[in-house]
Amino acid sequence: MFNNSIRVDHNYLKVFLHLKDTPSDSWSNIECNWEILPGKGDLLTLSTTGSPYKVIAVLYPIFQESEYDVEVYAVKIDLDQELSLS
Repeated sequence: MFNNSIRVDHNYLKVFLHLKDTPSDSWSNIECNWEILPGKGDLLTLSTTGSPYKVIAVLYPIFQESEYDVEVYAVKIDLDQELSLS
């Protein structure tokens, strides 16, 4: 399970996911519906063959006009290097 994750029992959270592959890249944005929300420091991937990303921030827009329940920011990592640090 994720370090700081939040689990939603019967509904999905509408997530606006921001990904960055390198520091000089612009953020790519993806709309997702997730049952489990990762926390800061957690690792995620979007497919079984996808690149791994590390969550650097989780933002909860608390204003009523927001179309998303949460925004997640994540940067691409080298998984072998990340696992050797653990």
